[in-house]
Amino acid sequence: MEHDYNHPTTTDNSCDQTAKAACFTPLIPVWNSLGSVRGKSPLSAFLFMIFMLMMALPASMTAQDACIPTDPLDIPNPLHDETCTTTADNCTSKDLELVGAFLDIGNGCNSCDSGEEITATLYLSINNTTGSERTSFAVFGDLVTTDPLGNETTCTISRCTGTIPPNTITTLPYGQITFTCGDALKLTDLLLSWTDASPNSTCGNHDCKEVAPKCGFVPEIAIAPPLQSSAVAVCDGPVIDVGLTVQGGTAPFTYAWTGPNGFTATSEDLNDVAPGTYMVTVTDADACTTMASATQDVCCEFLATCPAETDLGDYNCNELGNIPAPPTLATVEAAPYNISIGDNPCGDIVVQSSDDIPDYNVCTPGGQTVTRTVTIFDDLDSDGTLDLNEESQVCTFTFYIVEDTTAPVLAGIPADTTVECDMVPDPASPTASD
Repeated sequence: MEHDYNHPTTTDNSCDQTAKAACFTPLIPVWNSLGSVRGKSPLSAFLFMIFMLMMALPASMTAQDACIPTDPLDIPNPLHDETCTTTADNCTSKDLELVGAFLDIGNGCNSCDSGEEITATLYLSINNTTGSERTSFAVFGDLVTTDPLGNETTCTISRCTGTIPPNTITTLPYGQITFTCGDALKLTDLLLSWTDASPNSTCGNHDCKEVAPKCGFVPEIAIAPPLQSSAVAVCDGPVIDVGLTVQGGTAPFTYAWTGPNGFTATSEDLNDVAPGTYMVTVTDADACTTMASATQDVCCEFLATCPAETDLGDYNCNELGNIPAPPTLATVEAAPYNISIGDNPCGDIVVQSSDDIPDYNVCTPGGQTVTRTVTIFDDLDSDGTLDLNEESQVCTFTFYIVEDTTAPVLAGIPADTTVECDMVPDPASPTASD
């Protein structure tokens, strides 16, 4: 739930008994817009009207769910009253300030392990700058929880307790909240309300008509958690990086990591380690501990497997066109090459090939074995060149050029002829084929 405390516009939507007509004025264009759905059923038009009506309601009437567990300190939130017109301008008193917030599990070390569902007590520290005792202090706002991946959930909190002694900072419990160990928590969009020194009002007096001017607004305050940690693993090419976040506790911290194949480390974060599961124990200066783990089993990986059959066949010089064409990325996995390539490379797969005897020499002389080398590599920088840091696989194939031992067949040779010396015929032009 969001409250725009810096812009006192709530009065425009208050819908009190003297301004109901004004409140419904913005709905007139909405009603007129129903002409666009009049061709639909009456139910469709009705639902459209309800939707637009909800869009016109004050934000305070569409609040988030209340935080769990419910607590004896819960009281009604005055901002959920549609007639409430309290804004930052109404809160002129600067008597009390919210100066801190933290959670206490109550287990001695006040620590937890990542992923545990925890119910802890919320403590707030209030600075009473006056010389008078205040009998109650109420907090209304949102509790925002952010998990290690950045996902947020929000619930509302409306709690009150007391008393607040004069001229000092007092820390009081404000009930319990439930969260997952490793999450970050904060209070946002806060309305703070405190009672007058006289007549010593209690938590039942924090309704909309009573809070001003003894109130204040705070955009956000972080909640210091118990000692907790969370770890997130991300792929970095074929290896992974593991980032660790530690909250709460007392610095300095020490770290003890374990991982696959006997891996150990004492750094805060891990870089360029093999995929797998990594666990860490964090110990603070008070010898309190928290544990976290991160798993990333599969990252990008270059895989290429040469086939068992690498003979491309025999060919003679009359059928060189039947020799298989060099493979491309589109044909390398099909017959006759049948090279298997994995589907999760780290870069672009490049296929290159070369023959050890050029085409124009395969028949001179005959009877030669030609070796075709096919190189497949993971082109990490997309430059088309196999670099030292890029993985590759080389597969070799052969084909044989059969030596032609058949004598040529001559054609067009004239038969023997007896002629006179002055009657010699023109020379014949025989042909030969092989």
